[in-house]
Amino acid sequence: MLPLDDLTALPTTAAAETDDGPAFHRAVVDLPEAADAFLSVPGSHRTLVWLNGFLLGRLRTEKGPQRTLYAPAPVWRAGANEILVLDLAAAATPLTVELRAEPDLGPIAAAPQY
Repeated sequence: MLPLDDLTALPTTAAAETDDGPAFHRAVVDLPEAADAFLSVPGSHRTLVWLNGFLLGRLRTEKGPQRTLYAPAPVWRAGANEILVLDLAAAATPLTVELRAEPDLGPIAAAPQY
């Protein structure tokens, strides 16, 4: 069991250093002010993402079309913001975190015609 109540104590790894299996990756983003945003972790397959200690959700590229997580303004801070990513499938390429203004919900299936 992995306690996730104190995220500051978790050991993090650079993406290039992971061999196989789960690893935590940490990034700090400086912002002039808090605002709504969408986070993407391109190249990942199975990840959980925290923003300033708040779990935003999970991304699973092989199971669902959703490619971004909504990060509401109250979770952001003016100044330094910590993003923690738990990569459950050890990505082959270094992980990056992208901030976007619009969501990417993936391909949308056509509505059935009746």
